[in-house]
Amino acid sequence: MKPFKLPGRRALAALTAVFAAAGLVACDSPLSGSGPSPSPAARATASTSAVPAGLEDFYAQEVDWYPCANVGMDETDGDADYSCAYVTAPLDYDDPDGQTIDLAMKRRAATDDAIGTLFINPGGPGGSGVDLVETAKGYFSDELIASYDVIGFDPRGVGNSTAIDCLTDAELDEDRAASEIAESTADADGADNEAAAQEAVVEYVQWYEGKCEANTPPTCSTTWTPSPPPATWTCCAPSSAKTC
Repeated sequence: MKPFKLPGRRALAALTAVFAAAGLVACDSPLSGSGPSPSPAARATASTSAVPAGLEDFYAQEVDWYPCANVGMDETDGDADYSCAYVTAPLDYDDPDGQTIDLAMKRRAATDDAIGTLFINPGGPGGSGVDLVETAKGYFSDELIASYDVIGFDPRGVGNSTAIDCLTDAELDEDRAASEIAESTADADGADNEAAAQEAVVEYVQWYEGKCEANTPPTCSTTWTPSPPPATWTCCAPSSAKTC
């Protein structure tokens, strides 16, 4: 089946920043690493009441930050403006004892004394929070950059996190070319028929979902060799073990 395009499909350009409430006040957490610590009793109460059953190990994991390059996740020697880390999450939250994936995070240190942490998410879907951290100075004021560490992450399937592979390079080129044709045609012809556009959306999503399922190993987790990444994917079934 050849890629087909949505009539008048537009790329989303809006930026959505999510401010973590705990990060907007001085705190001590594996993510921020600064500020006063709550009492052990308060920490224990918060941790036991907020953690869903079965996810305790994920919530309790320590984040191992390492100095990294201005672009990407490669480790650097000595002082750096950025630090990187990977955290583990369930592949399926309904099966927390099953396979896991790894999520890439990047932190831009405050240029002055940090009073908190700003946790950002570019939205999308498909936006890279790692990339957004690298360009944070273009989005946020100098005052904010001076006072807050900025942390972003690549959502599952995106960028440096455990990947989803949907289209070949040739299919992706064809998909993008068809999108440009559809948009230029819609601009020339005026408003698209709403019912036809909705039907096209459903067909396109179903087609794309099928490509992702066909091209991505369904039960894989990453192993870091060496640490820190880059990582290799190792499929879980011994009969099909390979680097993915």
